[in-house]
Amino acid sequence: MQEVDGLKQNRDNLDANKIQYFGHYDNAFRDSTGRDEICEIISFKTKPVFPEIKENQIKSDSEYFVTVAICGYHNVLKLPTETDLAATSEYSKYSPVVIMPHQGQEYKIVADSLQETY
Repeated sequence: MQEVDGLKQNRDNLDANKIQYFGHYDNAFRDSTGRDEICEIISFKTKPVFPEIKENQIKSDSEYFVTVAICGYHNVLKLPTETDLAATSEYSKYSPVVIMPHQGQEYKIVADSLQETY
């Protein structure tokens, strides 16, 4: 199946470059633990900047992180269902959510007929 081959190739390339990925070509897919692969939590190192806090009030050696849920809807086989979309609501209770739709074959730069239809 072309989607499986494209997903594996893409994940292998991302793994080789130590880049985190998320999502699956089938939004209903569950891994061996029963967990979906729609969203992943990403943590970014940052420095807090608040006008009311002076620079000397923040420990310079402290590390601060912000978490964001990154959700990928891969519409290769079908559009996301209401259940699929509801998964993002759970994440939004705790952190910002970024939704990234993806549709079509990996590494293709021209829209196919399904993409043009939607």
